[in-house]
Order: sequence, then C-alpha cells, then structure tokens
Amino acid sequence: MLKSISWLHFLEFVLIGTAIYYCWYFLKFYGQELQNWVKGRRPDQEGSSRGAIVKDMSVQDRAAEVVGPSSTGQAAAGEAGNTLAGAAPGRQIPAATEKSVSAADTPELFKVMEKLLDLLKSIVQEATENELGREELLDRFYQTINGFHHLKKTPYEVAINNYLIRACSTNFAMQLTEEELKSLWG
Repeated sequence: MLKSISWLHFLEFVLIGTAIYYCWYFLKFYGQELQNWVKGRRPDQEGSSRGAIVKDMSVQDRAAEVVGPSSTGQAAAGEAGNTLAGAAPGRQIPAATEKSVSAADTPELFKVMEKLLDLLKSIVQEATENELGREELLDRFYQTINGFHHLKKTPYEVAINNYLIRACSTNFAMQLTEEELKSLWG
C-alpha cells in the first residue's frame, strides 16, 4: 500500500498541510493585525493621526489625557462619578482593592496600562538621551505613575514593575529595590 504513494505525492501532502496549518495559526493569533493591515492602519493609530501632537506633549499632559484632569489620582481611582479614558460611556472602573479585578474591567485597565507603559518608555528614552541621574529618573517615574493609582494592586502593577526593573537594568545599569518600586506607587 505504501509503495503506491510516490515521494512527490507525499511532499505535496506535507506542503499543503503545512500551508493550511500556518494559515489557521496566522488568522487565529494575528487576525486583528491582518485586519488593520488590510485597512491600512498602523497599530499605533486609533482612527486619527495624533502622532505629531503626542510627541509635543509633556509626560504630565499625556498622563492627564489618559486618566482625566485629576492630578492626585483620586478621579483616576474610579471613585463614584468618574470614568477612565477609553472606557465605554457611562462605564466606571472601580478602584483596585486587595480582591482581584473583575473580567469586565480588564480591557479598560489593559488599555490604560498600555498608555502608562508608553509614557514610561518615552521617559526611559528621554532619560537615555539626556543622561538623567537615578533620583531624577525615579522622580519622573513617580510623577507619571502617580496618575495611575487605579492600577495599584492589580496584576498590571506587577507587569509595570517588571518593565521598570528590566528597563533600568538594561539602559542604566541600575537595579531597582523593592522599596523603590513600592514608593513609585505611593
């Protein structure tokens, strides 16, 4: 029975099967990127070209744009009557507590965490270019994170801390202590 199958038929079967598998894999895991590519949008675009405007804004202005006008983080913490940027109209995100964040709040918090990471990346880049000292760098991290207290005690706090540890050790050859990380979150 196996003698009736030629090597050519076997290779055709393997190649077609591999192509089908990779098409499925690409669509399953990269479907959104494919849709954006077909529509001609880059991942950083959200329907408008704001790239030039964002580059001219200070870090504090960008943080205020994400979480609202509160400078103390009280409004950003999700107290009654306040919502986060990116949340559905009328949708509130409760302040993070010791309990886990509900699954319904995760997409909004994830978007806010991505915005915070973008801000922190710009600080790291700026600090690399301007050769900022340790205290000034930590102060800038604190000023930026101060407006995002609603991410405190969520899994996103751990992710942000891990990014800061990695960025500081890679770009500045400095190790952040646990106390420094806790002080960044207030």
